[in-house]
Amino acid sequence: MNVHYLRGRQLGADPAWMMTRWFEERRTVKMDVSREKNVIHYYDSGVRALDIDPVEGRYLLSGAADGGLAIFDVRNTSRKDPWMAPVVCTVEGKKAPGHLYSVSSVQWYPHDSGMFFTSSTDKTLKVWDANTLRVSEQFNFSQSVFTHQLSPMATSHCLIAVGCDGEHVTLCDLRSGSQSHVLRGHREAVLSVCWSPRSDNLLVSGSCDNCILLWDVRKARSCVASLDQHNGKKAGDTPHLGVSAHNGSVTGLSFLSDGLHLLSYGMDNRLRLWDVLTTRNTLVNYGRIVNRCHAGCRFALSRCQNPGYVFIPSASHIQMFDIHGGNRVRTLKGHFRSVTCCTFHPYEQELYSCSNDCSVLVWSPVVENISNRDEVCWFEGQAKSRVISSYTEDTWSDDEDEG
Repeated sequence: MNVHYLRGRQLGADPAWMMTRWFEERRTVKMDVSREKNVIHYYDSGVRALDIDPVEGRYLLSGAADGGLAIFDVRNTSRKDPWMAPVVCTVEGKKAPGHLYSVSSVQWYPHDSGMFFTSSTDKTLKVWDANTLRVSEQFNFSQSVFTHQLSPMATSHCLIAVGCDGEHVTLCDLRSGSQSHVLRGHREAVLSVCWSPRSDNLLVSGSCDNCILLWDVRKARSCVASLDQHNGKKAGDTPHLGVSAHNGSVTGLSFLSDGLHLLSYGMDNRLRLWDVLTTRNTLVNYGRIVNRCHAGCRFALSRCQNPGYVFIPSASHIQMFDIHGGNRVRTLKGHFRSVTCCTFHPYEQELYSCSNDCSVLVWSPVVENISNRDEVCWFEGQAKSRVISSYTEDTWSDDEDEG
């Protein structure tokens, strides 16, 4: 227990959120494989994608290399430790209504846990009714689908950005059930897309052409910037030969919660932090990270605002970094094969990861044992409180009322 924060809170010098942030940061940096919660082993093939429903924070959606889907209930209502998260419902792969080939991306509808989306290399994007496990809408493409995302913050549109094994990003409109329009600018397959949490119409995409493009979906000339790792181009320039964000395919993208910074992960084994307003590389050095996710990779951000941490799949491990400092905080070891995806629980300090070893692991803060000194301080505090209460307790007698 940090006495400085307690003292500052007692005197009113520090706000309440500072203590909360300190506890979150302290717990986050002590992540390890959970001893209290596990996810039941269901898949016989590699698990490729995960997502926690943002409404209840209870259901974990997953997709596998054989095209199968499974939803796990990760809320422990029995209060038993250790506890195994059960499978709520499943969809078999390689036959309808499931996917025929590997699932590439999954996502819950941001405002209701009754709907979710899945995409696959079978060239389809499917919209599912979670209550009946039936496909309510299906979008067909001419190439394999590697990624998709519906903006969790948008109120002006219901567009799903889809990245395929082509040279463009396709926008699918949920309201009309058709493909709205196409964003052209990349020269190879699009592996990652991400909507801004700050602006409804700002979208970024990463491709095998080593480029990251920023799009304003309202404009006819949608591409507003191409990010340059050497900071040699100005915002607003269209992609040119020689301008690249990475020295390899861009497999992962994620905005920070404030929408002012963007993290990108590439096959050049580098993680980069970008200033979105200036479109410049902040040049934070995270060191070399082994990236084996050739067809897209989803990494996770912690809830801590400052400094904030990012969890990056690196071969069979997960590397944890301080976002703004670039320091490697911790290496999470538990999987036996390449980690393909990880996601952070929106309401609890838990990390979920999946791998080609067919498993889904839960990572939670390690609970420290109370030391003898802490026990003595606790007992001394209890004794002092009892002494004080003996002087302040109400000893008024009701004898006069009885008389």
